[in-house]
Amino acid sequence: MDQGLIWSQPRFADSIPSVSDEQALEAALRHLQVATYWRPDDPQAYRLAGWIYMAQKDWLHAADSFTEAWNLQPNSLLYSWERGLAFEQMMKELANMPIIPVNLGVSNEQLHCIPITVDVWVPKENTALLLDFTVNSYKSLPESSQVILRILVSSPEYGWNDSVLFFQRRATASEVERDGMVDWVDLSSFAGRKVSLTLDVKFSDSGANDLGSQGCQWKRVILTTQRAAEYVVRRPYSQMIASWLGVGYDVMLAKGDIERKIGNYREALRSYERALLLQDNKKIDEFPTDIDVSSLLRLESFVNETFWKLCPWCDNTIGRWTISNGLLEVTLEETIDRRDHIGVLGIFNADSSDYEEGLIRLKGSPGTIVTIEIETENRRFRPFNYTLAPVDWEIWSFQLEGKKIYSIIIGIGELENSMRSGKQRLLVDWIALR
Repeated sequence: MDQGLIWSQPRFADSIPSVSDEQALEAALRHLQVATYWRPDDPQAYRLAGWIYMAQKDWLHAADSFTEAWNLQPNSLLYSWERGLAFEQMMKELANMPIIPVNLGVSNEQLHCIPITVDVWVPKENTALLLDFTVNSYKSLPESSQVILRILVSSPEYGWNDSVLFFQRRATASEVERDGMVDWVDLSSFAGRKVSLTLDVKFSDSGANDLGSQGCQWKRVILTTQRAAEYVVRRPYSQMIASWLGVGYDVMLAKGDIERKIGNYREALRSYERALLLQDNKKIDEFPTDIDVSSLLRLESFVNETFWKLCPWCDNTIGRWTISNGLLEVTLEETIDRRDHIGVLGIFNADSSDYEEGLIRLKGSPGTIVTIEIETENRRFRPFNYTLAPVDWEIWSFQLEGKKIYSIIIGIGELENSMRSGKQRLLVDWIALR
C-alpha cells in the first residue's frame, strides 16, 4: 500500500494522497477486503481502504470505508476526523458541479400536494434529476402514514404516449417532515431528448389524502451529473459536521493554534474554519467581491485571543480589548487633560518574502485615531500613524518591509492632551498579505 501512495511534503493532517502505483493499490484493496471478511470488527482495515479510495478520488467509497471504521469506534478522534475529510471532499467537488434548474411553473414555497407535470429537455452530460422535497403539515399526520413520491414519464419518441411509472420512493411522514426527502432519478435513457415528467405525492393513510390539508414544498428540482446527485443524497455537509463533532471545537481550535505558531498560516486557517463550522456555522471573515481571496495569506482572522495581549510598553490608559465573533475590538475612555491611548500586541511568525503588501480590514466610531506598528527582522515601522479610522468598513493597504513579520501593534489614542471626555472604538476584521 505504501508504495502505491504518494504524499505531499510537508504532510498535514488534512493532506490527501495521490496514486503512484495503481496496481499496488488494487492489490492492497484485495488484501484489505480479505482482512475485513475474516476480521469484520477490526476498524484499521476499513480505515486503510478509505485512504486508498481517497487517493483514487473515489469519495463515496472512501466515506463508506471510513464510516465502517467510525461505526466500530465512534469515540475515536482519528476515525471521526478522517470520515469528515471524505465528506469535505464531496462538498468541494459539489461546489463546481453543474446545476440546471427545472421550472415547475409554480411557486415552490408552499404548494398543495397536487401532481405537477413539466416538460424537460435532458442534456447528455446531466442526466440525473435531483429532487429535494418536504411536507409541511397543517395538521398532525398519523404515525402510520407514509409519503409516497412518484415520478411518471411520458415520451412520444419512445412510444410512451401514456404516463408510465418510472420512479417511486416511500418514507414515513415523520421522516419527511423532519429531514425532507432527497433522491435522484436516472434519466440517461432520455439523454438528448425531451420527456414529460409528472411529480406526484400520495399518502398511504387514506385520512391523510386530504390534499388541501398538506403543503408540499419542492426545495430543489434540478438536473445535474449522476456523480453530483450521488453526493447530494449522502447529505455530505451534515455527515461532515456529525463526524467533526466527534473531534470537537477545542481540538480543532488548538490544532489551528499549533499550525499558526510554527508559521503554517494556511493550515491554521483551515482548522479555524472547520472549528467554527461546529459553532452555528459562524463565518470568519468578510471580503469584497473585487479581492481574489486565493491570492491572500491570511495572518489573522481573530478566532481567539491566543496570540494577542495588551502591549506591555505602550503606556496604556483606561481602555479594554476583546476578540469575539471574528473581530478584534479595542475601546478607549478619553479623560480631560490627559493623552489617552491603548495598544494590543499580536505575535506572529510570518514569512512575508513572497508578498508585496499587507491588508487590514477595519472601521471605527467617529473620531477614532489609529496607529499600527509592525516589527520585521530589520526594524519597526508605522504604516499608519495617528490616522483617522473610517466609520464604515475599509481595507487599508501598506507596503511590506523585510522578509519576516514578528509582531503587529494595533493602537488607538490621542495625539495630544484632550480637553474633552469621550470614547474611541476600533473593530478589526482580518489582517492579510497579498
